[in-house]
Amino acid sequence: MTTYSFFFWLQKIGPALLTGSDETEKFFTVRDLFPEMAVDWLMGNVFDLRRDLEFAVGDWCAIFSKEQLHMSPGAATIPSIAFMSAMILWKVDGAPSTDHISLGELIRKSVTTGGATLFIAIIVSLALSDSHHYIGFCFLVVGALVAGLGLSFLAPTIMNAET
Repeated sequence: MTTYSFFFWLQKIGPALLTGSDETEKFFTVRDLFPEMAVDWLMGNVFDLRRDLEFAVGDWCAIFSKEQLHMSPGAATIPSIAFMSAMILWKVDGAPSTDHISLGELIRKSVTTGGATLFIAIIVSLALSDSHHYIGFCFLVVGALVAGLGLSFLAPTIMNAET
């Protein structure tokens, strides 16, 4: 399947590639091979960092739940599932509109709110971890859910801003 995919994409980008040359002394750079390719490094890096953040928050919530809140391995995945579910559901169904608020302000407010809520939830969870770890766990789940909502539309917004 991978080989088929490689040849499929090679055929698709074929018109953008250079034709063969009989000159043995000429060396081509990558820019020569892909003359019409342009990379927007800012958008690419933002998109990569956002993707890494999604993975790190989801994975870290599960580890934190298991080790600090003393939850079972199965229950420890609930904050991660809540985070990812909020991201998926909001991306598919409820992405906010930028009709009444600027794009930059929307990103600042939602990401800041999601991050601050998760941070507060972690602090409360740690404070309750010894005496009421189930209540602390519930705070973490809610914090992960709000963080997922805050980060959810970031990728589609960035990709739409690019075009």
